[in-house]
Amino acid sequence: TSSPVPIKVQRATRPAGLYFIEEIDTGIHPTRLHLLIQLIEQAVRDQKIQVVATTHAPTCGGSADTSGSVIAANR
Repeated sequence: TSSPVPIKVQRATRPAGLYFIEEIDTGIHPTRLHLLIQLIEQAVRDQKIQVVATTHAPTCGGSADTSGSVIAANR
């Protein structure tokens, strides 16, 4: 069996304006992915940043709050 991958979330004191995250769902159990999405949404609101993330997980886009500055696009 594989061990869970630890993820450290750290708030930057001077955050960049734009972050890119490739394959955001890699190493995260599908039932916990919504928690990561919530952390990112909070950072977007609080720190006035933008986040662009890619994923192949169909459940990831459905977790995002698309009412504000978070946009999910499916292809």
